[in-house]
Amino acid sequence: MESFDLPTVEEETGLDLDDEVFVDFDGENYVVAETVDTSVDADS
Repeated sequence: MESFDLPTVEEETGLDLDDEVFVDFDGENYVVAETVDTSVDADS
């Protein structure tokens, strides 16, 4: 598990995340999903 570092996450994912939204996550553990199965009903 990695510690969240906004510039590193943006570089690794190719995303431009809102700095103000993610500032509180700095240094926290995080998980990156490589795939998401959207065929499963969320209500099940």
